[in-house]
Order: sequence, then structure tokens, then C-alpha cells
Amino acid sequence: MLIAFGCAVLFAALYALAMYSTAGPAALGAVAVTLAVALVAVLHGQTLRDAADLEAIRRVLRADKLILVGRSWGGSLTARYLAAHPRHVAKAVFVSPGALREGAYPAHALVPDDEADPRPALRSAKVPALILRGECDYLKPEVAEDYRRTLPGSTLVAVAGAGHSITTEQPEYLPLLRDFLLS
Repeated sequence: MLIAFGCAVLFAALYALAMYSTAGPAALGAVAVTLAVALVAVLHGQTLRDAADLEAIRRVLRADKLILVGRSWGGSLTARYLAAHPRHVAKAVFVSPGALREGAYPAHALVPDDEADPRPALRSAKVPALILRGECDYLKPEVAEDYRRTLPGSTLVAVAGAGHSITTEQPEYLPLLRDFLLS
């Protein structure tokens, strides 16, 4: 079962595909964070809730393992789900992912430290992971590098000529994604 959020990766010929759309304020994603710093705590709680919702969906689908593809904020959700449920993730793809830990930006000081950092749990996740970052992404390169350092055995690929929206700016990334998913 391939679950994709934040991107239109259609591999229906290869996988049963579910497109996941979050409910509530997290559906606003980065826009909400840009508009109001106070929403960071709400979005953090939303990320945890969305990870729990995704686990409930996995159970309803009776899927033992998921392949998760998350773009931007969906990458943060993928990381949260992987940290909480590593045995239910076959592979993870992070496309222009958002910050791994909530404290990466000063506004995230609103989030309690014990909930802000999934990295300790992710360091022990033995799941193949592909991280794609547009070389012109507005997010600092350190954000994607944090994923690479944290996820054991992960691969970080810089996508030439792409910004934050790799999926629309550089469709040439699809063979790379396909090869990873089929490996």
C-alpha cells in the first residue's frame, strides 16, 4: 500500500494507492505557519493527530506495511508516523521535507521539548528512505541534511533545476522515485 500526501505520485499500476488529505488546521500546512506563529503549537498537535489518523487508516485497510511519500509538510508527517510506527513502514520518501524537529525555528519554542524531536526514534528505524531536495528549495539545505543524518542508510538526492515544488518543476525525478520504490 502506497500512501502519498502532499504530492500527486500516481503509481496505481504498481501499488494500491491511497491519497491522504489531513483534516483541520494542518490542511493549511506551511501557509498557516507563515500567517501566524501561534499556529505552530496547533500544527504540532495536528501532526501528532494526523500520524494517529494515518495509523487508524492503516488498520482499517489491513495493510501490514505502508510505503509513505510525503512532500513538504507531508514529509514531516511521514517522519512522525515513521517514528511512532516503524514496523509498519516498508519505505519512506521525503520530497522537499519540512523540518524534522519542531525546534528548528524560533517559533517552535511553543512546543514542549519532549514532543518536539522525533529524531531519537528515527535513528533506530531500519527503513529504506529517499530524501529529495530541489537545489533551489527555499528551505535551507540543512533541513534535508538533518533527515539524511538521522535516518540510517537514507539517500539524499539534490534535484537540479527544482525549488520546493519538485513534483511540478522537475517531473524527471519520477524515474528516480520509481527505481527506489521498486528496489
